[in-house]
Amino acid sequence: MKNSRIKHLFPYVYGLFILAQFMIGQIYIPGLPINILQISALLTLSFCFVIEHKIPNDKYMIMYFVFLFFYFISAGLTGYPDRLIHILTSQLPISITIYWATKILIQKYNTLLPIAIPAIIAGVIDSIITISQAIGNPILSPIIVMLMQNTEATDLVIQDGVLGISICGLFANPVFNGHALLFCFVSSLFAVQGRYKLPCLICSTIILAGLFFCQQRSAFYLS
Repeated sequence: MKNSRIKHLFPYVYGLFILAQFMIGQIYIPGLPINILQISALLTLSFCFVIEHKIPNDKYMIMYFVFLFFYFISAGLTGYPDRLIHILTSQLPISITIYWATKILIQKYNTLLPIAIPAIIAGVIDSIITISQAIGNPILSPIIVMLMQNTEATDLVIQDGVLGISICGLFANPVFNGHALLFCFVSSLFAVQGRYKLPCLICSTIILAGLFFCQQRSAFYLS
């Protein structure tokens, strides 16, 4: 009974984990030194162990560690070992957890909605904020400021570099914003194949517009 209840709750925990990755993860629980991303990651990892018992060891995991190996060489040669330490201590556990959970979701639940729905929510909100910043009318309600990963962003969040103007949206810099919106756009297309095609297509279009105003060219072209 306990395992069946966990299996039933897993897609919802997974959806919370995805939403935490892109929008609400940096919010701390009142009175506790832990945020929503850390809680959702621990929950998701616990559910994975209950459902499948062991961490996957397949070709994609091997490819990821090969990437880390070359990243280690690159970080050493270019003088950024602190970035590698950050990846190993924070991003590596998150990356393994999200890959394992996604594999379980596809193989055992045969659905992508727990990816698509949180991605649509986060992508549409971030796109609206990005567009408003680009046209010079930033949305800065208390809720939006609480969601922003750039905690110093109390004014128009624009970075003007040699390649032109870029928009940060909810994120600490425009590059992260482009990466997030690219993921949200591609994930939103999974829902377009479902029952509510027109509303999902409208959401995908809003996210694509956010990518255009974000001014991260590679992310926009890939989308």
